Amino acid sequence: MLDGRGRVRITDFGLAVAAERRGDDEALAGTAPYMSPEQLTGRPLTPASDLYALGLVLYEVFTGRRAFEAGSLAEYVELPRAEPPRDPRRWSRTSTRWSNA
Repeated sequence: MLDGRGRVRITDFGLAVAAERRGDDEALAGTAPYMSPEQLTGRPLTPASDLYALGLVLYEVFTGRRAFEAGSLAEYVELPRAEPPRDPRRWSRTSTRWSNA
């Protein structure tokens, strides 16, 4: 979203509740496909974390596909380390599938 001054603001309307502490571990709060690696692993967040998330959103906006697809949170943690997302220029306009997913 853009604020009143034209600055980009990252929002996640899928986040319904604040994270609660569970013993020594903190609950993970967010939408995994749009989270930075440090957020996925519980490390401190920085402005770079927001830029990473913005990049993930823009990748999907321009390709119609998520940068990383995984079946579990553990897979989302490992995917960015394993290999970069496919070059967005390689997606064919005819193969791009637009959806709400």
